[in-house]
Amino acid sequence: MKAGDKTLMKILSEIQESKDLTKEF
Repeated sequence: MKAGDKTLMKILSEIQESKDLTKEF
């Protein structure tokens, strides 16, 4: 996996986590 792909996955997972957080409120 390229470094750029790893960064993209990190960003996507952070977006997913923030979506889950906003769902709780």
